[in-house]
Amino acid sequence: MFMKYAYPLQKKKGFVKKPLQSEGSTINVGELERFMEREKEEKVVLDMASAGYGKLLGAGHAPRNIEVVIPSWSKRAEEKLLAAGSTIRKSS
Repeated sequence: MFMKYAYPLQKKKGFVKKPLQSEGSTINVGELERFMEREKEEKVVLDMASAGYGKLLGAGHAPRNIEVVIPSWSKRAEEKLLAAGSTIRKSS
């Protein structure tokens, strides 16, 4: 009886919490305008992977006439960009 409480087991039993996997910061579609230059009328290419963003989400209004390069995106973000006349492609 004494050995049970004097020398507790060294290994933990039960579920083990795994660390969260992150793919970088996220950005919403409505926040893309702050990366654009206002003077240009031609198509603007935004490389969000080099800016440190990993995923594009669909909140906000999509700007027109841009091309977004990002590792991953949501369906809603893709729908909003295509409806606004913009394009999206996966970064390599």
